[in-house]
Amino acid sequence: MTRQNKKTSSDNPVTYHELHAPSLEPVPAKSPHRKYLVLVALHMVHSDDPDLLCEAADCSERTLHYVKNRLRDQDGVVFNHDRNAKRYFVIETGVLDLPKVVEMMRKLYPNRFAYIQELGEKTGAADEQHLWQPTDGPGFSAAG
Repeated sequence: MTRQNKKTSSDNPVTYHELHAPSLEPVPAKSPHRKYLVLVALHMVHSDDPDLLCEAADCSERTLHYVKNRLRDQDGVVFNHDRNAKRYFVIETGVLDLPKVVEMMRKLYPNRFAYIQELGEKTGAADEQHLWQPTDGPGFSAAG
């Protein structure tokens, strides 16, 4: 005799926020925009957790690492993985114009972009201004 588990609607209650939340736009597997979403997620989400970044960019962990390597090798994007901050920083954008990429993703995928922004706010409110300042300050030493 087998026992069937039937889920009722009371097992997983849906909150009002989830019920009225806009659905996230799916990104086609072969879309050229996937790498831009990964770049935006790496830039905006204050975490180096691959699961969180994959959720934000709508991709698998394998795709995340593949796209990161393509961004580095083909587009000249330089990332700095700061282990203390537990996040990635975009140091150089290479041939890509990061503000234009962010604006394009905001227009093409407004719900997903809002979700990435929300994840960025939840994972840490680090000030973005220090990302573009030179790192060779008084405490920096090239020797040692």
